[in-house]
Amino acid sequence: MEKKYKILLSIVVIGILILVFSIIFKNIFLPPNQITPSSNNIQIMVPDFAFPSKKHIDISVVDKSSAEYQELINYKNFYGEIYKITFSDESNESSILPITLRYKIPKDNYFGDNFVNFSLAYITQEEPPVISEFSGETIVKIDDEYYIEAQTFQITKVNYIGLVIESPEESSSGLKVIKEAPPTLEPDIILIPGTDINFLGKIMNVPENGYPQSFWSSLFPNRTIWSYNYPLTSTRSKNYNDSFISFVERTGIDSYIEFEGRRLAQELSRFPNKKFDIIAHGIGGLIARYALESTQTIQNVENLVLISTPNKGSNLANPLFFNLLFGKNTDILSQLFNVEYSTILKITLQIGSYLDQINSYYEDLIPDSEFLNKLNSFGIRNDIRYLTIIGTSPAIDEDLSNKYIARLYPEFVRGKGDGIVSVDSANLEGIDKTYYSQKSFYEIYNDSDVLNIIVNFLEESVPSYSVEPFTDDNFVEYTYETVEGTPTPDQSENPRPTIISTFKLPSAYKESTILLNSEKQGEIDEDTMSIIEVGENIYFKSPNAIYNSKLEKIFSNKIMGGLVFNNQYYISTVDGVYILNENGKIDKINSQIPSKGTEIYYLPNVGFLSVEYEPNNCNVYLNDSLINEGSNFISLKVINGEVYVIFEDKISKLQNMDIVEMINTSTIQEVLGTQFGEITDFALYNNDYFILFSNYKLVLWDSSKNGLQLIEDGNIGRLKLQIFNDKLFVFGKDHVSYLLLKEATFPGFFQRSDTNIIDVLIDKRGKGWMVTKNNQIEIINFSL
Repeated sequence: MEKKYKILLSIVVIGILILVFSIIFKNIFLPPNQITPSSNNIQIMVPDFAFPSKKHIDISVVDKSSAEYQELINYKNFYGEIYKITFSDESNESSILPITLRYKIPKDNYFGDNFVNFSLAYITQEEPPVISEFSGETIVKIDDEYYIEAQTFQITKVNYIGLVIESPEESSSGLKVIKEAPPTLEPDIILIPGTDINFLGKIMNVPENGYPQSFWSSLFPNRTIWSYNYPLTSTRSKNYNDSFISFVERTGIDSYIEFEGRRLAQELSRFPNKKFDIIAHGIGGLIARYALESTQTIQNVENLVLISTPNKGSNLANPLFFNLLFGKNTDILSQLFNVEYSTILKITLQIGSYLDQINSYYEDLIPDSEFLNKLNSFGIRNDIRYLTIIGTSPAIDEDLSNKYIARLYPEFVRGKGDGIVSVDSANLEGIDKTYYSQKSFYEIYNDSDVLNIIVNFLEESVPSYSVEPFTDDNFVEYTYETVEGTPTPDQSENPRPTIISTFKLPSAYKESTILLNSEKQGEIDEDTMSIIEVGENIYFKSPNAIYNSKLEKIFSNKIMGGLVFNNQYYISTVDGVYILNENGKIDKINSQIPSKGTEIYYLPNVGFLSVEYEPNNCNVYLNDSLINEGSNFISLKVINGEVYVIFEDKISKLQNMDIVEMINTSTIQEVLGTQFGEITDFALYNNDYFILFSNYKLVLWDSSKNGLQLIEDGNIGRLKLQIFNDKLFVFGKDHVSYLLLKEATFPGFFQRSDTNIIDVLIDKRGKGWMVTKNNQIEIINFSL
């Protein structure tokens, strides 16, 4: 029997070597080629040498009137055409290079280059079929058309492919607050997930603070918790893809993990005065290590916890090994490898699932890859404490320690791997602490023993302190005489704001009726809308059209931006600038448009303001001059003839062909001693700036006194601010409350509704307009 298995292993090794050398030979001496079957909206691109022989793929459209189509949409909420995939040779084998699927996105459903509400779904041939979505899809633009691309090594198991479109959603990446806590001596926590999105542990949404809560919140009740979001398993926006391509062209480095490691380093450098502990799982640990170990300039991380991190790679990432198992008869494999049928089945399914999750960066995770060799050449940081958590249970019941399959996949051997990462790969030499857990890759971070080890490790570095008792008042007192207009010693050109208590705040909240006489005006067949007031007229804008108050379409074009100025609406489109006056007439006033910019706004007597997005960053240009870099743009606002620019972390004003910062989130956080989300809107009343944040907070900045007050934290909407008759109305998607501005009082009255508000406006006459969306866009009128 031993001889039989040695022969088997020799055959396997020789087969792999022959296949590898044949691929190398063909790539050197034969021209590259691609099979690109296509049918209307879909293309399947098979790289040459992905299969041992040429594949003939047939693509056919499923008839929408057929029972087959109705059955498919019962499985999944497909949009538009569904395609059936068949192979003329009826083979069932994996590819050794990823196969790319490309599906055209309908232009009417494409809202911008930062939107990611698309995915490609598939249904397999098995019984029962597997219904799922491809991992790590990318949105690209080719010849003025937008496509979503997905990759897979298992195309031969796919039976149907279709497009899924969700509600419009923009990409959100970078460091985001999950749970906020008052400042303490303990560092903030940053969670970095890998391929398992459950690592963030979100379990519920708590209205009191607006944050999704998780077991991490319970584990660290006194710490602010952040997550580092990156789209390696979710859909990547065109902005993200363009940024990555630019990175590859600039550096010659085609590595998503290194790209994300550099981005994380940039994010950490934004908070030099904060202290962080990082807890990372899987490839999240590789991203964290690259950010910290490739440069010594990041000095605000104290502890790094690596859970099941493939520091030396994983054999599950090698498609050549997987090719030996996929599509083969399980009974025969069971006999050849001398393992149980259920074991071979489980191993094959787990490898296939993981390989498709990492399809766009699998090469980085193959042992001895260029990326891993580079990462491990940096060396660990002596000024950062490391803890590695290593799993030793692969969730395989059978003992594989003496089986030949263990030589291919040590990750599946009890005591040597967790089912994804081997013990040897997860281990790091010369670190502070290593803990071995008898849990698998997908269980390990939920284990109570593991969590206790993490808590204790992080608490070890928290400084203890004591307060000396007060003994005597023997400090030296100083008196300053100041002349009016002369700064005192603690003042500067830009003095730090003080905390004020202008508004009387409620001791309790009471539900009341605020919006009256709500009446449905009608419906519009669009996916999103905003409300525009021009003079005394109301209009509704979608990304490709404008409607009047009778809901009649009066303008059709792709709109890149719009601004109301002096009772005229200036519309920037792909072919020029149009003006909508207060009489409802539309004229084209300019055929020129800047060549760059995702959003473009025409400013009368000034020129063009262009916004060019990148992940976690956008550049803002005024007539091709860069006036802002590094903060995400939110919107433009015209108040009393002055143009304000709202960024996620500051409010600025255009002055003399330049941009002047008025107030920023960092200053507000330092003064008020609490964390704030992104700025969503602001309103101006005399000298008072009311600033609304995405984490349900409202702040008053009195610019005349340079004073700040936190008016509300949690019990308020975060959508939009509107002022009418000395009242400030604060809207959320299903919530409205108000402040009495003259009386400087927040009475605490609020009203809830079962609508999903996406925009709201109170016009000059006090009539309210609301755009809501549940299953469709509805226009609603209301009064105050």
